[in-house]
Amino acid sequence: MRWGYTGMEKLDLRVVKTKRNIRDTFIQLMKEKEFDDITVRELFERAMINRSTFYQHYADKYALAEAIAADFFKQFEQVMDRRAAQLDINNILSGVDEIFEEMTVHRDVLLALWKIRTEHIHVQEDMQAMLQKRFIQFHHSLLGTLDCSEYQAFLFTTIILANFRFFMEHREDYSGKRMKDEMTNFFNFIPAMGFRGTGAERQK
Repeated sequence: MRWGYTGMEKLDLRVVKTKRNIRDTFIQLMKEKEFDDITVRELFERAMINRSTFYQHYADKYALAEAIAADFFKQFEQVMDRRAAQLDINNILSGVDEIFEEMTVHRDVLLALWKIRTEHIHVQEDMQAMLQKRFIQFHHSLLGTLDCSEYQAFLFTTIILANFRFFMEHREDYSGKRMKDEMTNFFNFIPAMGFRGTGAERQK
């Protein structure tokens, strides 16, 4: 047996490294400026590649951003599906700290994608739509009924995503555990605020 890379494997490895370089360069530029202000010239010059090399892989910066968004969303779905199977039906916030911590590896990518809003890139909305679907499924497994309104799913996932975004944007100051504790305190505080229905309903 001959050990080492074949010619095709070496080519594939070069392609992987080049695309990773382009994507990493894009994410770094997104830390410095807005998406609309980034040019392809900046990308290939900062990545130290030829213009033709960039266009071998991406039609333009929009195609690049869309590819990054698609890859992120696929990984996000995988994490959510795996974690959903481990949730404690008696505590819907169980494991949320571990999910938040696990997603920190994608922090730079996510912060960049949240700044982009085009016809085909709307990561926040896509994340919410997926989480709403998972919430309804979880609700069904919890209560054995599909009696969960679209509004309830929207409200819960809006709160979860807002906390997730806050966590990502303030990662230096907040751990996953601290976020989970803050969210638990918030949900526990709601009944104390009197959200138990109207006064007339309570008198019945």
